[in-house]
Amino acid sequence: MKYLNFVIVTLILLTLATAGCSNKTSNKIIGKWKADSVAGFDKSMQSEIFYEFTKDSMIAYGSVHSQPLDRISMPYKIKSEEKDLLTIEATQLSSGQTGDFKISLNGPKMSLTDPRNNIYTLTKQ
Repeated sequence: MKYLNFVIVTLILLTLATAGCSNKTSNKIIGKWKADSVAGFDKSMQSEIFYEFTKDSMIAYGSVHSQPLDRISMPYKIKSEEKDLLTIEATQLSSGQTGDFKISLNGPKMSLTDPRNNIYTLTKQ
């Protein structure tokens, strides 16, 4: 009986530890996001912009006027992380330039500010 209690308590603790990790903002951004609005693009441009986040890279792609845009993959590292705020430093591979992106989450919505202070509103797909 003691062994069974030990196993149950261990499973509960492991479950709580794992659940705590998934609540980190850096884990919440992982996945595909579609831009609802993009600074500098008006609705008449018929643009579809997507961002895809993995644990260590950000991939941007999409189309404007049905013409595909180049797919850009940027590795990133986390600079700061708070409750629903995240700052990442991304490196554009083709140019070697780095810049900070600020991310704010509110449920399935993301506000992404790029190094030029353009603000993107995205929805998780």
